[in-house]
This record gives sequence, C-alpha cells and structure tokens, in this order.
Amino acid sequence: MTRTSSALLLIAGSVFVTLLLSEVGLRLVGFDATPVVAPDPLRGWSLAPNMPNMTNSLGMRDRKRSVSKPVGTYRIAVLGDSMTEGVQVELDETFPAVLERRLNENSCFGRRPVEVLNFAVQGYGTAQQYLTLQHHVWGFDPDLLMLGFFPGNDVRDNSRTLKGSAYLPFYDLGDDGKLILDTSFREHWSYRVRTLGANIIRYSRLAQMGNQIRFKLKARLRASSDQEATKAAGLGEVGVDNLVFAAPPPPAWEHAWQLTGALIAQMNKDAQTHGTPFHLAILGTATETHPDPAIPAALAAAVGVEDLSYPRSRLTALGQANDFAVLDLVTPLGKLAAQKQECLHGEPGASPCSGHFTVAGHAALAQHLAAHLCPAGKVP
Repeated sequence: MTRTSSALLLIAGSVFVTLLLSEVGLRLVGFDATPVVAPDPLRGWSLAPNMPNMTNSLGMRDRKRSVSKPVGTYRIAVLGDSMTEGVQVELDETFPAVLERRLNENSCFGRRPVEVLNFAVQGYGTAQQYLTLQHHVWGFDPDLLMLGFFPGNDVRDNSRTLKGSAYLPFYDLGDDGKLILDTSFREHWSYRVRTLGANIIRYSRLAQMGNQIRFKLKARLRASSDQEATKAAGLGEVGVDNLVFAAPPPPAWEHAWQLTGALIAQMNKDAQTHGTPFHLAILGTATETHPDPAIPAALAAAVGVEDLSYPRSRLTALGQANDFAVLDLVTPLGKLAAQKQECLHGEPGASPCSGHFTVAGHAALAQHLAAHLCPAGKVP
C-alpha cells in the first residue's frame, strides 16, 4: 500500500470516527429533530404518523381517530396549510380542536357528538389539499367539508411559475377549462434526492442537526426574497407574497387565481356529489389583522391598492357563483385585535405580530366558526 493510499484511509477513518462519535453524542444528550413531514409520491410530502404530541397514527395533526365514523357522530373534515395545522401551538389549542370542543359543549347538533378532523399539512396549496380530499378525506365519511384558505401563500402555491418548485404536483387548465394533474415531479432528480435525504435524516441525529440549520438559513433567505419581490421592504411576512393583494393581478397571478378558483370549485362539486356541504373559511395574514390599522394601510400603499380586501372579494364572488358558503374570518379577527390591542399572530423567532396564529388567534377562529355552524343562541 502506498503512502498516499494509507493517508487517504487514515483521513477517511478519522472522518468516520468523528461522525460516529457526533451521532452517539447527540443521542446521549437526547437531541431529536425528526422531521414531522415525509416524502409522499402523490402530494410531494405528508405528515409522518405517530410523531409525539404532533400527529396520530394516520398521519394527521389530530388526536387518535378511526377511519370508520362512529355511529351517530357528525364529522367535519378541515383541509388547510400550516395556519390550520397549527404546529406552533399545542394540539388541543389548534382551532379545529377548539371548535370541536365548543360544538360539543353547546350541543350544536343535538345529541350527536361532533368530530372535527384536521387534515391540514404545512406548505400545502389548494392542489395538494384537493388531492388529500380525493385520496384520504372521503374515506372518513365527513358530514361537512371545510377549507381553511390562507391567501397569503395558497394562491401562489398553486402556480408552477410562482412557486418555482420541482418536488410537488401541479394542476393546469386545459382548453376546455378542466383541471389536468401533473405528477411528473416523482421522476425529477430533486424529488429523488429529497426522498433519499429524508430517509437518512429520519434515522440520523447528526443529519437532523444539519437539516435544522439548513431550514433556518432557508427561512431567512425566503424572508428577504418575499420582501424584495413585492417591493415592500419591512412590510413583508415570511412565506407571504403580498402580490396576492394586487388588483388587478399581474398576468402570472391572474393565472394562479384562475387555477385556484377552479380547484376550489371542483372541491365543491365533489362535495355536492357526496351530499356534503362545503364551506370556505378565509384565514387572514398577520398584516391584515394587525391591531394597528396603520400597518395594513402601509402595505396596501406599497402594493398600490386602496386596501387588502381583493382576495376576500374574489373568493366571496367564487362562492356566490358556485353556491357554497364563504366565511370571512379576517374582518372579525381584525376587529378583535384592534379592540384588545392584541396580536393574534406571533411565534418564537418571528417579528412581533407576524407568522402563524397564537393560542388566542386559534381560539378566536374557533369562536367565529362555531357561531356560524351552531344554531343561533347556542354558542356564547
């Protein structure tokens, strides 16, 4: 064996021992940052099952559930993204969980117990939510379907051009206006690399630490990119593209809006086929519900519009055209925040009054949803 070969073997051995000791050390100190999401060949990713205090055995951000509906139970299935998933608060503090308690405490459906099932997954746009509905939700036999829609990024996430991602499915509109599903992401190298990486990260504490650092750096870069793209430096939120408020929308955004409208309308059609009412609940951004009215006014001026109402107006018109209920939760939460001078959004590591819903925000969402769903006078 040559000196060069011996040196290379020595270096390789030293690196291996260092990595092995680091892995053992992280396990001994109890470090565990196993990702809550895992690769999914249909939707790009999904929630991993049986994550302590996070997910149930069915991969839902929910308590233990059965697929078969208990006799006499009224089931509400809720779709959404991270705003509905609510990993920033405890499981029983998410608005689907609070809504379930309020409906049961007030006997809103007579003697029928109510279950509010949370199918939301972080990062999902309407396309992935629709695939979840098709392939997972209907098996639970829901009596009511609700979509927690977050305009801050749901519209953007439905457009391949605006999202700029190669590891998730997209729909497009054919010449006849019908939705066409494209799942070619499964053959893309980036999805295969992500799948391999996810399997390594799931079992290696050292890889989990590296992934945690990568995620934090990516979040910082994304925050900067979002603000620059909307020319509203200092007003943007992480993960929110303020061009959703533009009226009229730029061409790429108009196409994204058309896709979004078609997907929501198709959800409603599927619900009608199953004899299930469909409700669209609009969840506002932190800026829209900020307790200081000067903040949303400043963003509106930066975007070049009078106010931030365009997404709500467009979604309300969509509901009227397709005969489904649209619940504007932005307005009542904004009034509540102003009245109490309290931010209903906020989380560790984010700017004040930004990011996901706080415990108080989830509670307020549940209160207004319960008031809508419960017969008059039942919910205080």
